[in-house]
Amino acid sequence: MSNIVNIEDVPKQPGLKIAHKLMDQQVLGPEGGTHAITGAEKTYIIVQTYEPGGSHDSHAHEDSEQAFLVLSGEGQMHIGGKVYPIKKGSVAYAPPNVEHSTENTGSEPLVMMLIGVKLD
Repeated sequence: MSNIVNIEDVPKQPGLKIAHKLMDQQVLGPEGGTHAITGAEKTYIIVQTYEPGGSHDSHAHEDSEQAFLVLSGEGQMHIGGKVYPIKKGSVAYAPPNVEHSTENTGSEPLVMMLIGVKLD
């Protein structure tokens, strides 16, 4: 196992069933998972690529908090009942137990880095 990986070397795989036109790259996660870097105890990182029109259904996590960094593209996030426009350089935060979703409203792929931390 290496502690360093280039995102371009991490294979893309379809996102969860609650996502549409989404490919995930599992960068960092727990031992035994499918992530490129394993052994993390609480932190996970996923690079998400939403094709134009792609989205992720609204959901909440009781066991983790998540931050998102937009690497390219544009779209919107729904967090706690509010809608926020996002574009390259935007950072969004979804606290535990707060409904959130993502939508690519642009004509180019929306690429985001999701950084999650599992709670005790």
